[in-house]
Amino acid sequence: MALQGTLAELPLLDLLEIFSRYYRSGWLSVESAKGRTEIYIDAGRIIYAESEADRKPLGKMLLGRGLLSQERLDEALHSQKSQGGGRRMLGELLLELGLVTEADIEEALADQLAETVYRTSLESDGSFVYKVAGYEPPGSKVVVKLRIDEVVLRGMARVEDMSHLGIGLLSFRQVPLLADGVVNLKELDLPPEEWKVLSLIDGRRNLDEITLAGNLTRFSTARALFSLLGKRLVEIGIGASPPPVQRTAAIQAARPDPETLENLKRTLEGEENAG
Repeated sequence: MALQGTLAELPLLDLLEIFSRYYRSGWLSVESAKGRTEIYIDAGRIIYAESEADRKPLGKMLLGRGLLSQERLDEALHSQKSQGGGRRMLGELLLELGLVTEADIEEALADQLAETVYRTSLESDGSFVYKVAGYEPPGSKVVVKLRIDEVVLRGMARVEDMSHLGIGLLSFRQVPLLADGVVNLKELDLPPEEWKVLSLIDGRRNLDEITLAGNLTRFSTARALFSLLGKRLVEIGIGASPPPVQRTAAIQAARPDPETLENLKRTLEGEENAG
């Protein structure tokens, strides 16, 4: 099966959410003004992503996290080159040399994957092609499988410099709470999207349920939530309230074309019934 369309008709995050809902596996190629991004999906979870426009090697991700020194990285890269260039995956080599743990690599790969997909999702002008055949990504001993909500939360936190706000925020299955001291909500001056999310926070609904009840996308729910966290109006998990941050004007929550969305759902449902 092969599907194709435009990001104007069906934004990337909506497309990935549909694949997640139907547990699809395949290879998604996205073309935009910034180049090509390839995304690999296994049973609805994203396992690999690579972009021509934004290449962030694993080594740099580990350096940024303070998990690897430049000297150690240079040693590993030299060893990789002497063993046949890029045929040895860097992560595999670092594990073999005992320079990092598997958990270190999993976290770095998860951030790398989420940031790549999220940056690509900000593109509203482009096209996509989805194929079932030939979707296996480059091999690695460490495999990361992220749900779409994890990609949105990790990616938004990193790209929009909101990592300090997302402490303890890992999944759309978590329940947000009103922050202590927030009493008179009527006096707040908030954008409609944030009002909608805030009004649905009751201490029982998780983020997925809020998204469904508000007829929102996970993208718009996450955007509103990070802003509310920055304004200290809501809390996730434990710890001190984070400092406020300025929202990025570049984020736009595109809505899918209803007809395109329904056509894709019918295609996937038909294939599922035929199987």
